[in-house]
Amino acid sequence: YDALAMAFIGKRMGVLLADNRELRFWGSALAKTPPPPQEAFHAPGSIAAWMPIARLHGKSAQRVCVLDQSGRLLRWDAVNDKGDAYFEGALRLVAKDVLGMAQISKTQMICAFQKEGGIWSVRLGASGEPDTPRFWCKATRHSEVLFGREQSCAVRMETDPDTWVMGCWHNLPISTQATLPAGSRVVGVMRESGGKRRFALIALDRNILRLHFSDGGNELLYAAPDRIVTCSVCPNSAIVAMLTERRQLIIVSASKRELRLSVQTARQPDAGS
Repeated sequence: YDALAMAFIGKRMGVLLADNRELRFWGSALAKTPPPPQEAFHAPGSIAAWMPIARLHGKSAQRVCVLDQSGRLLRWDAVNDKGDAYFEGALRLVAKDVLGMAQISKTQMICAFQKEGGIWSVRLGASGEPDTPRFWCKATRHSEVLFGREQSCAVRMETDPDTWVMGCWHNLPISTQATLPAGSRVVGVMRESGGKRRFALIALDRNILRLHFSDGGNELLYAAPDRIVTCSVCPNSAIVAMLTERRQLIIVSASKRELRLSVQTARQPDAGS
């Protein structure tokens, strides 16, 4: 099997697996035989990063939604047979030109997509059809979308300078703007809990992780000892996982401003190499 995507519901894990015989969601009885053709589900096995996925689970229904390599959000609905659940035969399209998605609860997910010159969002539950799409803002050729904790979202509007708008996806339109200094790369977004309730972009610049707030300020979150080569942000918790060029794994909580883990994962290269 090729592992295409991985999803968590609480402490339970599921992995989307594929070979030339079937598509299977490991961790459940969900399976589809034979697998969908490449033109219906663009998921090459030799990809460097896993595909975004959501597993929605209700009392009497479950659904797996995955974003393929062509920017299409696809869903498999499950049918029950003597206590076991199996994929329905049809693979169904939810949206095209998808810019981002996030699972917001065990029964619901949201995605943002580009259509007719604008950016729209739609929510999808464990059963039934998607909600009516909602307009966010005008799209540009540089548009990117991120989802974060406390129902936050961010849309990239320009690259020179790097300009984003932030807000809550349930309280539109989003209009709070932030511009980042040259060299910074946005990797996540969050909304602070407590009194201030500010939005913040989580940005990376070589070995520095910094928060850029919607009120114009910024705050150093973490300074790694070496350049950070990979970085991933959990949209529900604002936990940031980083790997440096010397293979040091660092995990930081952006919302709580605390270091959770720092460990050397492999032998460091020689100083002169």
